[in-house]
Amino acid sequence: MDSAEMHKSFTVFFFEGEGCPHCAEEKAFLAALKTRYPDLRVLDYEVWSNKENARLLAAMTQALRLQTGGVPVTFVGDKGFFGFSGATKEAISQAIAVCAEQTCPNPLDIMKASSGEAPSLLNDILLPALALAAAVCVTCVIAFITRKT
Repeated sequence: MDSAEMHKSFTVFFFEGEGCPHCAEEKAFLAALKTRYPDLRVLDYEVWSNKENARLLAAMTQALRLQTGGVPVTFVGDKGFFGFSGATKEAISQAIAVCAEQTCPNPLDIMKASSGEAPSLLNDILLPALALAAAVCVTCVIAFITRKT
C-alpha cells in the first residue's frame, strides 16, 4: 500500500452556535484530532446567526434521515452526532478513526445525491394536492351557481 492510499483526505462537517459551551468544547476536541489526523478537514458552520448555514444543517439532517433540535451537530461519513458528551466524543473519535483508515462518503455528497431522490413533502405532495382540492372546489362552486340560475 503506497502512502497515497494510507492517507485519505476526509471532511467532517461541524455545526455550532455562537456562545454554546458544548460547541466550544467540541471545537477544541476536533482541533486536537486534526493534529492526530493530518488529512482530517473540519468545516465549521455557525447556525444561530447564519441562516444559510442553518439551511445546510437542515438539508444534511434530512438527507441522512435524522432529526436534531440543537447544536452541536457533527457529520462524519454517513453518520450524524448530536450534542457533545463523553459518549458522543468516543463515537466521533471512532468514526474519524474509521474514515482515516478507509474511504468514507462526504456528507455533502450524500446530501446532494438524496436531494434528487427524496420527494419534498411540501413541493411534491402537499402543493399538488392543494391545487387539486382547489380545482375541485372551484368546479363545485361553479356547478352550484349555474344550477341555481
